[in-house]
Amino acid sequence: SFNVVANDNGNVSRKTVTLVRITVLDLGNDPPVFSQGVYVVTVREDIAIGSSLIQLSASTKTNKLIYYSIVPGNVPSSNNPPRFQIRISKGIVWNSHRLDHKETSNFSLTIRAETTDPPMSAFANLKIFLEDVNDNPPEFVMPRYQGHVSENAPIGSSVLQVSARDRDSGENGRVTYSFVQDKDSDKFGLDENTGLVTTREEFDREAQGRYTLALKARDNGSPQKTTDTIPYIGHVMENLKAGASVMTMSAVDIDDPDVGNNAVMTYALLFDANGLFSIDRDTGVIRTRRMLDREKRSSYDIVVAATDGGDPPQEGKVKVKVIVDDANDQHPQFTKRVFAAKISESAALGSTVATVSATDRDEGVNAKLKYRYVWVRESTPNSSTCMCG
Repeated sequence: SFNVVANDNGNVSRKTVTLVRITVLDLGNDPPVFSQGVYVVTVREDIAIGSSLIQLSASTKTNKLIYYSIVPGNVPSSNNPPRFQIRISKGIVWNSHRLDHKETSNFSLTIRAETTDPPMSAFANLKIFLEDVNDNPPEFVMPRYQGHVSENAPIGSSVLQVSARDRDSGENGRVTYSFVQDKDSDKFGLDENTGLVTTREEFDREAQGRYTLALKARDNGSPQKTTDTIPYIGHVMENLKAGASVMTMSAVDIDDPDVGNNAVMTYALLFDANGLFSIDRDTGVIRTRRMLDREKRSSYDIVVAATDGGDPPQEGKVKVKVIVDDANDQHPQFTKRVFAAKISESAALGSTVATVSATDRDEGVNAKLKYRYVWVRESTPNSSTCMCG
């Protein structure tokens, strides 16, 4: 340090003095430093793929270029495949895959900031919390329930208990029950919290021996999700030609199952909004009218009626959910046509170079992806080598 004096040239010279300190920096000891040791961000689970979540910032005393990366393996199971990537020169973390609070509600990532010449690193922790969104409807534990009650049983007798589950959390996952109102629902009571069905009157089997009720499970999220009981569920593989069998319906007259025309059933479709299905009136076999594509729509709801041959004829109707099963008919698609990356020539062995990501519109095991090299080019100023495999 030293003093600097400035004089003017007036008749009476005046001056000012200031102290100057010069600090000599050791360029070999100028590591990057994060602005925070721990970063925390909360995002909705339904955030779009490619959204920026947070920007981390590191700096050096001499304003060196800094490169950012996510340390591999720091979220063992929940980050495989990697849900997050970081822009190498900006420090912006973004999601490269769909996020699901039900699978993993929080992530902990270690972020590396690196400089070159000489290579030096710093690390920070990033905690990402997912906010649950009411994106799952309740699901009944069983597609159909059967209960029995004795003739002339006292009012309030238990008939059966239904149960539904919701994969959301908190109020989004709290389920209440109600009847889908019809001519028979007033004869029964339903505890909206427990799903217990009870009688509200005494029954006479000779007057009516069977009742079919539809129930509804509703969560308490916003927007509210609702599911009705579906008595029958059928499956059909996508891409099959028209005429593929879905399932066979079967009805029986509880009062007189084997007596004359009462045992003769005919079947019909009462509701098929898309006109995609047919039913054999005698056998009850449901078939497709055209080829189905699961990637366009994964399920359909129809209503089937069964009518006996009695006099007068009696009719029963049920809901049927047709689920279109997945065939492995979709190719994986990379999220970008070209992935570009930079890495220091002095980077340590095992340093992250880039993370590529792809998606597949199939589901289940058909959508699980594995990655491998098929073409690699190694370039030097005077040569270029291709590795293919």
